[in-house]
Amino acid sequence: MLDYIKFEGEGVGLIEVNGTMAGSTPTVTEVDICFNAGDQKSPVTIGLYSVKPQDGQYKYENRYNEIIARVNMLAFKKTQETPKMGIEIASIHKKTEDEGFWSTIKGLIASFFIKPLEVDKLGNDTMLNFGYALLEQKRVDMVGGFSYNDDLKKAKGIIESVLAADGMIVKKPDWAVAVSELADGTVNSVACPLVKASDYWYPG
Repeated sequence: MLDYIKFEGEGVGLIEVNGTMAGSTPTVTEVDICFNAGDQKSPVTIGLYSVKPQDGQYKYENRYNEIIARVNMLAFKKTQETPKMGIEIASIHKKTEDEGFWSTIKGLIASFFIKPLEVDKLGNDTMLNFGYALLEQKRVDMVGGFSYNDDLKKAKGIIESVLAADGMIVKKPDWAVAVSELADGTVNSVACPLVKASDYWYPG
């Protein structure tokens, strides 16, 4: 049984969205989330355990065979049947043991034999919709510079009001204006709003 999902330390991720096109309409059929892009170590681990029934009840305190698996990838697919999540394991070891060479070998072997896990339909649809949102939206990196003598609070307010009034800016998820660098002669700011893909190359 699943005990926890933990993100610990830094890592490099990659999201791959696959699907089909019918005319100009995209349909997302699979979303793969990779946690070890660039051959970096995945920061994602999951805790798993077995549990013995006692008086016909399965209680957490009766758990045993606790193991920790480092996850490289999760895959979500569009289906009319019970959705299942594909999983690729980097290493697997007992909770009482350290992660090492043999746990990596076990992880490679486990990835070949582990079956996709059944997941809730709502969760699976959420991931597919997330993939669709990535296709439909593009991030615009807007960088600006201000003098150290400028009223930064006022400048920030002006940028926010301009973005809020622009009908092509996607309102959700929220965007923000923040200081990105204290340079030699300027205070540099950045705003990264999202726009629809169809508006990304809008000529003006």
